[in-house]
Amino acid sequence: MKRVRARGSPWITSRKKDLMHKRDTLKIKAIKSKAFNDSMLYKRQRNMTKKEVRLTKQACYQNHAALTSTQVTLEGLGRLLMS
Repeated sequence: MKRVRARGSPWITSRKKDLMHKRDTLKIKAIKSKAFNDSMLYKRQRNMTKKEVRLTKQACYQNHAALTSTQVTLEGLGRLLMS
C-alpha cells in the first residue's frame, strides 16, 4: 500500500510554524505550572497565532479567487475576439 502525502497549506509559512511551536511550548508550560501568568501568556500567544493564520488564509483565498476570476474573464475575452 502506498502512502499519499497531502500538499502543505500555502498559508502556513515558516513564521506561522514558529508561532505554533511557541504556542504549543507555552501550553505545556501552563499545564505543568498551573500558574495564572503562564496561562495568560499561552492564551495571548494562542489568539495571536490563530489571528495571523486566519488572516493569511483569507488573503490566500482572496488572491486565488482574484486570479481565477481574471483568468475566466481573459478566456471569455479571448473567445469573444476569436469569434
